[in-house]
Amino acid sequence: RLWEVWRTTTGIGLDPTGVESISSKLQAAINTLTLSTEGPSSIYFPRGVYRITTAIKPKHNVSLYGYCRDRTIFRPVGVEGAFEFKEGATSTYLENCVFANFAVDGQNQTLSVNGFYNVGAKAFYIQRFRNCLFTDLNIYDTGATGMGIDYSDGSIIQRVIVRRGGRLAQVGDLGGSGIGIGTGEKAAEPLIISDCITESCRNYGVFMEDQG
Repeated sequence: RLWEVWRTTTGIGLDPTGVESISSKLQAAINTLTLSTEGPSSIYFPRGVYRITTAIKPKHNVSLYGYCRDRTIFRPVGVEGAFEFKEGATSTYLENCVFANFAVDGQNQTLSVNGFYNVGAKAFYIQRFRNCLFTDLNIYDTGATGMGIDYSDGSIIQRVIVRRGGRLAQVGDLGGSGIGIGTGEKAAEPLIISDCITESCRNYGVFMEDQG
């Protein structure tokens, strides 16, 4: 696959030290690139820690690549997740995206101000995705499920490591696991999960749930 448009975090002006939030600048870049007429786009993140204070909303045809899964780290804070796509309409899918070679560190995710567990405190919270690839990712210490993504169409999850997913959940709370896949909206929802590892997650390592 040829990615014709590339951007780096230097050009976008993202702070790689973990001090300033990247949420607004990164979202603005994604919103612009998804409208590109030059072809699919990719954003490359060099080594660093990237603070997320409002969940990033992925868009069609915009992929995110890190330097490697141990050196490019996204760190969501508070009750926020890192990447979230929930359009509501059953016909709206996130399409043609790659998420590769980075980590999501949920150590700064918290309970709500009222002390309630938030099922959205994930690394990935995506509903309806088509022709997407999640590969070579580290996810650890997320408040809720590390990767909670629903209703696939022709996508792949591979070489993903999740440790201590559901850190803020009690046993039996919704989600609170490593990788959780919602199914049942359509008769066929093809998805390949391969070469993944989950360790010390609150409820399950990998689970599938009929949400139809």
